[in-house]
Amino acid sequence: MENNELRIGNFVRLNNPKYHPENTGKNFMIDSIKNDDVSLIDYENLPAIILYQYLKYIEPIELTEEWLLKFGAKWEGDYIFLEINKLTIRTHLPNMKPASIFAYFDGIKIKQLKYVHELQNLYYAINGTELKCEGF
Repeated sequence: MENNELRIGNFVRLNNPKYHPENTGKNFMIDSIKNDDVSLIDYENLPAIILYQYLKYIEPIELTEEWLLKFGAKWEGDYIFLEINKLTIRTHLPNMKPASIFAYFDGIKIKQLKYVHELQNLYYAINGTELKCEGF
């Protein structure tokens, strides 16, 4: 991942089996970004552990039904909807794949979403606030 596609507060996955095998595959929240490294908060364990990692060990998290529901999405028939102001996230299930998740602004399809950080960044760009996530 590149540092220009990330923001503080984004959820990402660590993939550093050589130096952090116990945390590889685990989700973290970005606490700071500096050049080619980031600090990560282990938000699932308190007190929070902070790890410092090079960007080459950071991977995006696939946007799934579970994540959409954590962000407040609701089921409506075979669809999951997340509507906040003029931003709507919609997917058709049970064939949910990252390729089937789209963002609409004021009813117009604007972007296909594959990753959690893309949804977080789009929401912030449109609303100027962080997208709330269940458990935070």
